[in-house]
Amino acid sequence: MTDPSVLTIILNFRTPELTLKALDAALREMAGIRGEILVVDNGSGDDSCEVLTRGIEGLANPAVPVRFKASARNGGFGAGNNFGMHAGLSDGTQPDFYYILNSDAFPQKGAIRNLIAHMQTHRHCGIAGSAIRGVDGEPLSQSLSVQLILSGLSSTKGFINNSSQELVAKLNHRRRLGHQRKTVRKTHPSRPSKDPRHLAGGSPQLPTS
Repeated sequence: MTDPSVLTIILNFRTPELTLKALDAALREMAGIRGEILVVDNGSGDDSCEVLTRGIEGLANPAVPVRFKASARNGGFGAGNNFGMHAGLSDGTQPDFYYILNSDAFPQKGAIRNLIAHMQTHRHCGIAGSAIRGVDGEPLSQSLSVQLILSGLSSTKGFINNSSQELVAKLNHRRRLGHQRKTVRKTHPSRPSKDPRHLAGGSPQLPTS
């Protein structure tokens, strides 16, 4: 895989301005990478679709193509990302990797390329997650909100097909890389969602060892 393709998915739920900031950061890091960015509104029910559409249409010469899709329902974090994954690239194909980016996370310089390099070097690795740092520079707990996922891992079963524990079991190798995150959500990874389509909480925390 000499020139892998990447589909970056940014999931929005009632935070369109923050989502556009995450998009700007993702565009910077996707420059020179073969792929696209897909912004998904997860059934916000507010003016998110209008704000995001205007923001995307106003982009001047983006580094990679940017699309917007709106989900008619909010099925949770996993369902929203599944919606984006199933959409695939604009030509109807699936990418080699999916890059999942929360609207309140901003990749630092080289973060996406480092994840790709790690995945290509460690062929047994299905999911690689990044280290998260707050705006004060202090490290936060490992989070599912920023990660690179091998396409084949999700193409048949979707991003989330059971509970947070099952996903943790699949996360057999993690790479700690730099991102800056603006906000932190309280989550309860020990309490799996009763709905198998999505994770408990917006941003479940994973152990880093």
